[in-house]
Parts: sequence; structure tokens; C-alpha cells
Amino acid sequence: SQAELISAPPLQWSLSPLPLIITTFGFAIIIPSLSTYLKGHAKQLQNVILIGSLVPFVLYLIWEWSILGLIPREGTTSLLSLQDGQPATDLPKALVLLAKADWLVHACRVFSVTALITSILGVSLALFDFLADGLKLPKNTLTQIGLCVFSFAPPLVFVYFYPQGFTQALRFAGIYVSFILGILPVAMVWSARYWIPLNSTWKVWGGKP
Repeated sequence: SQAELISAPPLQWSLSPLPLIITTFGFAIIIPSLSTYLKGHAKQLQNVILIGSLVPFVLYLIWEWSILGLIPREGTTSLLSLQDGQPATDLPKALVLLAKADWLVHACRVFSVTALITSILGVSLALFDFLADGLKLPKNTLTQIGLCVFSFAPPLVFVYFYPQGFTQALRFAGIYVSFILGILPVAMVWSARYWIPLNSTWKVWGGKP
């Protein structure tokens, strides 16, 4: 039953998925873009980050509960057997065999495509604004078209010609994301407070710790 599969003894802990998890839930690169669109309103930005984090997290928990409560840990159609193949295609097949429902294949495909599209849109939007700001480009139609092509074309070409490399790229990117989203922001805040220093009407609580 689902309750038995969920309550089964946990598998051996592994740190190998950690870079992928950090990349998946790392959205800090889009905060500057959100701040620009919200015209610097800190309270609105807090609400956007809170709601925008909780909604996908709740959906992720429901997804995990459903998968872990349906697919067994061992056997020919198991979680362990999916690790060595292509989860994006093998998971729907396993769900069809276990649940006897063809519509699950289409639901998994929609879920996977939606996850890919939202990921690409978020990162590309951040890259778009980063390039426009860093290169001091004028905000005209021609510049926006060029930045869109430069932002969206490389990842789309990569996913189209090498779809199995998407997960591998995320694992590789996780190493850099852990630095960019974990260490760099702390160093920036420390520099802004105690080295420059910058005066601001709003400050995160906690002081130096």
C-alpha cells in the first residue's frame, strides 16, 4: 500500500543529488529582475518570494509523496532501476505499469515540459536583465530582440540536440550555484554594511551573525 511504501526504511543517504537540489530551488538570480519590475518595493518582493517558493514546494511534496507511495524500492520497476536509465521517459512507463492508467504518461509529460519551460524562462529572464544592465545597452526594440535570441537560443539548442544532458548540466551548474547563491550574497551584504558602507532604509535582522 502507499502508506507502507512511504514508511519503509530509508535508503542509504547520498550527497550526490545535492548540487541538483541546490540548482532546482535556487531562484536568487531572478530577484534583481523582480525588484526592478516591482520598483524596489521590499514588502511586495518579500511576498512574491514567499508565495513563489511555497507554491512549487507544496506541489513538489505532493509529487514526491505520490511517486514514493506508488513505485516500490526494489524490483524490475523500482526507484533504484530508474536511477540508471532516463527518468524523464522511464518514470512514466513505470507509473503506467503500476497504476494501469495511460493518462499518467501524458500527465508526466506535461509536468516535465512545464518544469523545463518555467526553468528556462526564469533563468533566461535573469540573463536578459543581467546582460542589458552589465553591457549598458539601450532599452529599444532591436536590443531586446537581440538579447532574447542570445538568452534563449543556446539553452534551447542544447536541450534539443542533447536532451539527456539537461540533468547532467544541472548537476554541474549546482557547484557554481552553491557559490553564487550561498557565499557571494553574504559577501556582498558584508561589504555593503561594513566596508563601503551603504545606507539603506531596510535591513535584514541578525547583525553580523
